[in-house]
Amino acid sequence: MKIVIAPDSFKGSMSSMAIIKTIREVAEHCIDSVQITEVPIADGGEGTIEAIIHANNGRIEKRYVTNPLGETIEAVYGIVEDTAIIEMAVCSGVTLIKSGHRSPLNTTSYGTGEMIKHVLDDGFRKIIIGIGGSATNDGGMGAMQALGVRYFTKDHEEIDYMCGKELIHISRIDLSELDPRISDCDISVMCDVTNPLTGPLGATYVYGGQKGGNQEDLAFLESGMLHYEKLINTLGKSSSSMPISKTPGAGAAGGMGAALMVYLSAKLVSGIEAILEVAEFGKKIEDADMIITGEGRVDGQSASGKVVHGVTEYANKYNIPVIVIAGGVGNGYEAVYDIGVKAIMTLPNQPMDLEYCMDNTKQLLEEAAYNVFRLIKVGMHIK
Repeated sequence: MKIVIAPDSFKGSMSSMAIIKTIREVAEHCIDSVQITEVPIADGGEGTIEAIIHANNGRIEKRYVTNPLGETIEAVYGIVEDTAIIEMAVCSGVTLIKSGHRSPLNTTSYGTGEMIKHVLDDGFRKIIIGIGGSATNDGGMGAMQALGVRYFTKDHEEIDYMCGKELIHISRIDLSELDPRISDCDISVMCDVTNPLTGPLGATYVYGGQKGGNQEDLAFLESGMLHYEKLINTLGKSSSSMPISKTPGAGAAGGMGAALMVYLSAKLVSGIEAILEVAEFGKKIEDADMIITGEGRVDGQSASGKVVHGVTEYANKYNIPVIVIAGGVGNGYEAVYDIGVKAIMTLPNQPMDLEYCMDNTKQLLEEAAYNVFRLIKVGMHIK
């Protein structure tokens, strides 16, 4: 039996490779002569660098950047031939901040801009940026400030520290000192969402709460983002001539999607589609008997543009059954059955809170995997 194990990371608790290792050990214990193919998956968020360099025998470089709270940290970027891979989650990610200290009003994407500058300094002009898992709602201003963009108030004072609460104060954007090397770059942005910049489905109201914002914070941030939207819409348009702020994906990563398109002329691509193509996923699964995938939470969004959706689309071409192992399920999770998923196994096996589940993810994953493979063995003996 050939099984392909291709999960996303469980954000904040286990990497994709750690999940694969755990499931593999259980599979080899439970099933004789099982053949395992490992494919770490990401969709532009946490684990993107790992997934790409694993698929392409790439390497890692370490650099110092500013984290979302303005502190210096060591982060990494990936290299595959002449291409640099940057992951916003490792520079400006929500998992870099303890839950009680998260605030989209005060977090900055400056470190992601610093990492872009590092790869430019290292000679790269082809850049892939994964923007999932951010802690920020600053419209990408912090990152652009690190690359030379200057922001001024109506009193002509330059804003030194760009974060979400400064959106409302911007009166003028000065691009004259934007790093000139950007014009020589080919930048692709891996994005797993289609949200516009503003509105009920925009960056602030859909994701701001996950980043620590309360309702009062979100209302203030949205007013700032609406103000910022008017300014950046004068700087550029999408390929379809619609305002950049309305382009699907503009609201990704607290507006980073819009910033990368406006300031750096980047193109947004589906994160999961890009990863699966780079990994030559079709070749790896064509003779498989089963695929096991997973992510931290399966809900209605998982059936559209997420890892489970991308993996299942490939599996359907070869009529290969897909089983999902997930940290939990949310509203609308049943939609994944409609796209071809055969079964879901969740980690919690009794009433437990999220903190306990995240602290004991490996043990719970082992138990869930054992249950999956026990059921598979039953199926193998059914006549």
